[in-house]
Amino acid sequence: MDEDRVVQFDTQGQVRVYDPDKFEEAQKTLRTQQDYVSKMDQFRTAVTATMSIVQQLGKAIEQEKLRAIGARNAVESEGESRKRALRETELRLQEKRSELDRYVAEHTSLQKVEQEQRAIIQRLSFSGE
Repeated sequence: MDEDRVVQFDTQGQVRVYDPDKFEEAQKTLRTQQDYVSKMDQFRTAVTATMSIVQQLGKAIEQEKLRAIGARNAVESEGESRKRALRETELRLQEKRSELDRYVAEHTSLQKVEQEQRAIIQRLSFSGE
């Protein structure tokens, strides 16, 4: 049995004697652990890269969201400003119609005065002859 044992130095420089089956199992466990640590590092790298991409996409989404909110506000204010402009235009139109009505009434009144004056002038012209 002593021939089957493996003699090695440990990390502190001391001699160690191992059973070959247990030594082989320990070596497999060590390789499995190293593979696991390597895969975990790869996974961590992949997760970090993915999180970076997600954060970039999140920032882009936030920018687009703010742009959409700004566009919506602009559209809403455009509708309100159009309504206000329409009301102002209608008010000016009413004022112009009132002014036109006054001018038409004044014109009609002046035409009557002119007709009366012409009638007076004609009467005076015929009576003086």
